[in-house]
Amino acid sequence: MHLRDPDSGAFNEPAVRDALPRRPMVGLVWAWRQQGLILPPGNPRGIRDIRDLVRPGLTVAGRQNRAGSHVLLVHLLGEAGIRLDAVRFLPEPALAEDEVAAAVQEGRADLGFGIGAEAAARGLAFVPLFRERFDLVLERRHYFGAPVQRLLRFARQGEVAARAARLTGYDVTEAGTVSFCF
Repeated sequence: MHLRDPDSGAFNEPAVRDALPRRPMVGLVWAWRQQGLILPPGNPRGIRDIRDLVRPGLTVAGRQNRAGSHVLLVHLLGEAGIRLDAVRFLPEPALAEDEVAAAVQEGRADLGFGIGAEAAARGLAFVPLFRERFDLVLERRHYFGAPVQRLLRFARQGEVAARAARLTGYDVTEAGTVSFCF
């Protein structure tokens, strides 16, 4: 999961504590990734930051309301003093990160808010705005089990880091590190 708490700035733990208040849980860093603005190749409109989303005539590809990317976008807009309803979004939100990039690539949106890896995969421009932590969250008792330990050993292999580097915008150097435990 990748939910940033707007009050504390903490990743994932506040949401897990709210959703599962009496269950022993652990969060493991899976990756850090870049979120930002996905743009046509060459960024023909010269978009530089979050304030550009309210330029007249621009249509933005966004995610559904409960998606972590949408929650982050709302936060960034709020920090910039921009109300969400000031941004002109496509009528239907993207249900996955690749749909945001596809909307820009196909010309259905002038830009989108999403991850750098999707922009890179489609040869699109990208303006990074935020580095977020993506955690693997599980019940604490499962952390010690053989399947999770095998997964963590696999995640620490050089091939995983090499693949993440090819994706662009991902950093897996902390993969498997405990980010929270309660």
